[in-house]
Amino acid sequence: MNTCYAQVGKTAKKTIVFPAADKFSWIITVALDTYKGDIGTYPPEGSTLDALVTNAGVRGWAGPYILNCGTGDRLPKDAWGNDFKYSLTNGVPLVISAGPDGKFGTADDLSN
Repeated sequence: MNTCYAQVGKTAKKTIVFPAADKFSWIITVALDTYKGDIGTYPPEGSTLDALVTNAGVRGWAGPYILNCGTGDRLPKDAWGNDFKYSLTNGVPLVISAGPDGKFGTADDLSN
């Protein structure tokens, strides 16, 4: 079974292990909340989830917030092997899977 690790807390550096398949959007949400705890805000609108694994010069960044997702990438893929999309609306983060058809903006999209 593939696993994915999330760092929780700046000083504690606790690591939580999640089964890979059905928990990926949840682990991204945990990582986004930890990022917000360190930085004070979520990654801004227009950012990608790369903000969780690479510091782009953001003060207070204490990541990476996601590690070793068993996919060959540092960021997890959805259940269909596609990248998740991130958006921020009115200060609320949204993690979106394109669903089985692999296309964003269709009826089978899934979000947190």
